[in-house]
Amino acid sequence: MPKFEGTEQRTFTVKADLAKVAEVMSDPMVFSRFVLDLETIEPTEDGAYHWRLKEISEKGIHFKGDYKVTYTRDGDKSVSWETIGEGNMSSTGRALFKAVAAGTEVNYTETITTEMDVNRLLAKVIKPIVNRQIARGVGDYLDRVKAHLES
Repeated sequence: MPKFEGTEQRTFTVKADLAKVAEVMSDPMVFSRFVLDLETIEPTEDGAYHWRLKEISEKGIHFKGDYKVTYTRDGDKSVSWETIGEGNMSSTGRALFKAVAAGTEVNYTETITTEMDVNRLLAKVIKPIVNRQIARGVGDYLDRVKAHLES
């Protein structure tokens, strides 16, 4: 199956306390509220989280993300994550947190990779579009998290 990948890297300042920003952005049960296409998220016995996304259908292409992620938090300094096990999607990344005069600086990097059941010719045509959409989706998610933290 063809793979599609998008990366979002962003450094931004949140007008909120370091501990609050780190807590919200490190807890999947909290930050998952800002993932618009989320169907379910469930903690698993091995300490990971099983994510299932709502099905997306467009122009004859169907995709329903299903993957499992582990998170590692280093106090209020950072959180990192990686996909484990089987699935049709993966998410890896890291968020670094630093107290600054205006609040908290966040240095965020996330790469999402998806596998879609499309023929190779179509994959070549839609790959740049899908890759941009993935990165845009992460950027929009960060905007929602930031707005929540500043409210």
